[in-house]
Amino acid sequence: MPLSFVVYHDFILRYPRSDKIKYAKTRLIEHIKNTIKSTKEAARNKRIEQEKKDKFLKIILSLNHFVVIQLVIKEEKKWETET
Repeated sequence: MPLSFVVYHDFILRYPRSDKIKYAKTRLIEHIKNTIKSTKEAARNKRIEQEKKDKFLKIILSLNHFVVIQLVIKEEKKWETET
């Protein structure tokens, strides 16, 4: 949750002399680190997904190219037999 750290940040600002301040600071740091980590993972996953899509598209295009070549060869053979 991107904004979940706000609760701890607010607590630290409102109650700087609280006996729970150390806990709040620790949790704030953990939340920020987790947010950074999850953001990096999401970006990495998006990049990997795009790479997979690109690879699949290349395969489809190469298969399409192969099929077209096969059709052309078939038609050429057909024309040869007709003439």
